[in-house]
Amino acid sequence: MSLATFEDANVHLDGKKIVIQTEHEAEPYARSADRIVRGALFDLYPDVVNLWEAPSIADPTPTDPTPGLVREIAALYMAHFKYASVYSEESQDPNSYAARLLSRAEKLVEQLKDGTLELADSPTLVEIGQPQFFPDDEYVDIDTLEPIRFFTVEQEF
Repeated sequence: MSLATFEDANVHLDGKKIVIQTEHEAEPYARSADRIVRGALFDLYPDVVNLWEAPSIADPTPTDPTPGLVREIAALYMAHFKYASVYSEESQDPNSYAARLLSRAEKLVEQLKDGTLELADSPTLVEIGQPQFFPDDEYVDIDTLEPIRFFTVEQEF
């Protein structure tokens, strides 16, 4: 139940020297990315963040697909982890491209948190209006025009 696919992460990799070949290879990167992204966005989307999932071979059409922006953030984290992993074998110095991927992901999370960006394509997020209570001022006695503020035995809800 990953937020992004390995194909999403590969968009940010060079496709020649560094590429994620399979879902299995992507699992550790996806798991780490998911933990960070779900944790960062839980305060904003507590009811749905744990339901989101990216398409996979096992489930090509998930019930609650990950919104595009969240998928992009998770893919950036995955690509960062892969890139940093490959280059850590060659050098102990941080790789500038991996750092840029991480910085971009963190910036997108911050923009979601501060309201600069919004999730426009989440099917599980709905606008909630004012709660409806009964009785209220809309229900009036037609003879006296006084609000009806009591229940009767005949009323069904």
